[in-house]
Amino acid sequence: MAEFLWTFAVQEVLKKVLKLAAEQIGVAWGLDKELSKLRKRLLKAETILGDINRKKLRHESVRLWVEDLQHLVYQADDLLDELVYEDLRRKVEIEKINKVRNFFSLTNNPFLFRSKMANSMKAISETLYQHYYEASALGLVGEETTETDNKNILKQIRETTSILNFEVIGREIEVLNIVKLVIDSSYEHRMSIIPIVGMGGLGKTTLAKMVFNHELIKEHFDKSIWVCVSESFIIINILEGIFQSLTNTSSGLNYKETLLQRLQKEMQGKKYFLVLDDVWNEEVSLWGELRDCLNEIAGKSGNSIIVTTRSIEVATIMMTVPSHHIRKLSDDECWTLFKESANVNRLLMNPELEIIREVVVKKIGGIPQVAKVLGGAAKFEGNYERWVTAVESIVRNISNDDKDFVMSTLKLSVDFLPLLSLKQCFTFCSNFPKDWEFVKEALIQMWIAQGFIQLQEGDDVTLENIGEEYFNFLWSRSLFQDISKDMNGTITHFKMHDLIHDVACIISNQRLEFDPCNRSEKGVRKLRTLVINDEATIHKKLEDFVYLRVLVMHLDGTRSLLSDYSIGMNWYVKAFEVS
Repeated sequence: MAEFLWTFAVQEVLKKVLKLAAEQIGVAWGLDKELSKLRKRLLKAETILGDINRKKLRHESVRLWVEDLQHLVYQADDLLDELVYEDLRRKVEIEKINKVRNFFSLTNNPFLFRSKMANSMKAISETLYQHYYEASALGLVGEETTETDNKNILKQIRETTSILNFEVIGREIEVLNIVKLVIDSSYEHRMSIIPIVGMGGLGKTTLAKMVFNHELIKEHFDKSIWVCVSESFIIINILEGIFQSLTNTSSGLNYKETLLQRLQKEMQGKKYFLVLDDVWNEEVSLWGELRDCLNEIAGKSGNSIIVTTRSIEVATIMMTVPSHHIRKLSDDECWTLFKESANVNRLLMNPELEIIREVVVKKIGGIPQVAKVLGGAAKFEGNYERWVTAVESIVRNISNDDKDFVMSTLKLSVDFLPLLSLKQCFTFCSNFPKDWEFVKEALIQMWIAQGFIQLQEGDDVTLENIGEEYFNFLWSRSLFQDISKDMNGTITHFKMHDLIHDVACIISNQRLEFDPCNRSEKGVRKLRTLVINDEATIHKKLEDFVYLRVLVMHLDGTRSLLSDYSIGMNWYVKAFEVS
């Protein structure tokens, strides 16, 4: 449950109310009383949410109450944005305001606009007041809490963020064994399939990447192809992924037979090495169909395929060569990776460090992803005693008896993020599908559009600067990975580990609907972020998404389907990406 996210949303709207008061915008429009009442209601909401967080309440009735509150807060947020926009518009067009033809337009008539704003603010305030009666019935109370000094935390983030390039630990022999197996099997089969099997977080994808990039593989095969399959096992999508990996372009084809012909042309006289990453499908018939396609595109004999999967059933269905079961890391390997992630290898040479070694490696449980994320959560910041206290606090909250201790441990690392805004930026990434390649600069603009990043009084930096710092901080905590850099060494793209993506989804308590046409009208109207990957969705009128702030469309050749009207009708969209 994500009450802390809604606490953050309330805080951001409160900042807007205070900003309007400081700039005398409310007074100028005769709305100071309404804004004051709204501020009091929001302060009450903040304290009740704080009570929910402290008591760790998880009842369904509380969840529904929080969801309704979220909707009210977003309504207030949009209303204040409209007020700021209208105030700015009127200042820019003040010389034109006397034109008679504009007088009776709602947005150009100050009297009608003020009346609309006053009525809307009053309605939201009254609804919030009624909402608090329901909170009392649920046993929720609001107690004043001390606000965290965000400026000090931001200063700490700027001073201590360390960007790490992790070295893979403990997989060297496994890599050599798999490389040998891949090459040897290519001499024996037209198409050999080797599954890499293991639980989430063990490093199956990392191991496959090391094999993929090995010099012997590059020398032996004409083409190396990487496709992330994930939970959606759709044949034509996998074939399209192969085409894009080969050519770095989209095929633009919608029929399997036509796409197969294009792939045959690309692969003529060549043998390939293919990695199918994160496969979940256990349907024999679907795998049989894909296997036939992969045989059909093979330019000659001797092709090899690695499949990474958590499922032994998947491995059994697909393999032609015995599976490789990836091992857990040893205690020494876990400890080394943890220290590297916590940035203590060079900064801390204290023999007392070994005292906490045993308890830490026990909690890691041989899972490298847990070691990296725990180390990131316990980042060393120059004070040994404070660092030990932080480590002890983290491991004390981890139970190895938990049915899914890996997920609970990874979630804990997010709980220890020092700012609510950092948590909000992280969980926002759950709106995108697994294995999504994020464009860093575009994501930062989306964070800004959602209001997650705010300037503090006296700041001499831009919102983009703060967004960059947030990204670096989350990356240094191993919550982002697979970075790509430009020629200047600047990070341009990145991805999330599938387990980290799962954590973001759990915390945000939401699951993205990629076909919002099938959502209820109520659900559609409340959406704040919309990611469109299919052509069918684009035909739905975008003005139906009345609270939308971020719109992302990845559609090949369908830009012409968008009309200026359909986007222009939505006043609140602040970040818009089409590709």
